[in-house]
Amino acid sequence: PPVSGMSVASFLSANAIIPTNGSARGMMDYNSSGNSWNNYFTNATGGNLASGNGYAVRSASSGSLSFSGTIATNSVTISGLSTDAWNLVGNPFTSAIDIKTTSSDKFLKQNESNLDPSFAAIYLWDQPDSENGKSGKYKIINNTGIDLNSNLLSQASVQVGQGFFVKLKSGVSSVTFAKDIENHHNSSDAPFKSAKTTWPAVSLEVSTGQVKSATIIAFAENMTKGLDPTYDAGLFGTNSNLQISSRLVNDNGIQFAIQALPLSGLNDMTVPLDLQCAPGGQITFSMQSVSLPAGTIVSLEDKKSGVTTPLQITGSSYSTVLDPNSNVSGRFLLHFSDIISGVVEIPEAKSGLSAFISNDHEIKILGEVSSEATASLYDILGRKIYSKRLNQATENVINEVALQGKVFILHVNDGKQLTTIKLKTTH
Repeated sequence: PPVSGMSVASFLSANAIIPTNGSARGMMDYNSSGNSWNNYFTNATGGNLASGNGYAVRSASSGSLSFSGTIATNSVTISGLSTDAWNLVGNPFTSAIDIKTTSSDKFLKQNESNLDPSFAAIYLWDQPDSENGKSGKYKIINNTGIDLNSNLLSQASVQVGQGFFVKLKSGVSSVTFAKDIENHHNSSDAPFKSAKTTWPAVSLEVSTGQVKSATIIAFAENMTKGLDPTYDAGLFGTNSNLQISSRLVNDNGIQFAIQALPLSGLNDMTVPLDLQCAPGGQITFSMQSVSLPAGTIVSLEDKKSGVTTPLQITGSSYSTVLDPNSNVSGRFLLHFSDIISGVVEIPEAKSGLSAFISNDHEIKILGEVSSEATASLYDILGRKIYSKRLNQATENVINEVALQGKVFILHVNDGKQLTTIKLKTTH
């Protein structure tokens, strides 16, 4: 609420857009100590709306909500919150407020000492859209500077009336909305906007049917392999059907929706992944990336199957089958490596294949393949530059393509077996 002093009953009476079901109205508050929603309000619910506290409101149709009461003209401190717990709070002012950046006049910086360091962010509900196959989830605003249309929102502010979750650390029971975090963005500036960014990052997505989940790995100078408060953001509001998250490289036992890592170590980094999948069945991994340095390859390793698949090549993905109610930790690893430092020939123990580029600029593939096998060649930017059906033999030669560049990725697909080999020209 952007005002104080308005009774719950008056608010419900003034807003017919909030639906009625029997005696229940489509509005409720959050029980932080029980980590659950309270019952729906009724027209007889007592008490006043509390400025700075958050509420969930349903609507019967699109429209506006009307408030009347006292406008906050000074800083607002929300006290009596649950310590070491999730609390629903929100913008108490009649203007937008600034959330992110390390400046001292932003909400996250001012409250960093109040928030659990593994969850030093704000978490906003993003409504599901069943027509487009999008499940509802909590999106995050923190100081990580990317936007991949996934878990993270790049916007720096939130608008009037916006509620969000924060997790307080042990021993703390309040947050403060200082007067100087107010700004005067108009409605097109603050809500859920996208923005360009220079942070190298990937969004790793897993899907099954129409259900999707994603986790973000981002890179910047001054980040660490351990916990970076207000940049790393732990997981909140898990999806019981499908949820992917990462563990810090220097694991602290928390599952993370967003992990920030040092840019200087990007090409020698392995990130452990956690995955929960209630329905089981086939799942598929794919990836979006932004601003990764040239020569970086990102690959997913499945330790159970022994298959490692590069994911940043256009259209590439990895699929496997999970048992129902799977809760997997450490089976899947995300590797970041520098393919320019690769060697000329890399044996593939699982398939028995190897390949190299000869001095005559031919690609020689060694190892038994079937007549169904195909070879596809990609350049360093992930563009497919050649594809051919291989002969059933122990040696195949590709000499029909002019190799422009130093480094290439070769895919050999032989039925269910996909072999990936990094190639580098000898001169």
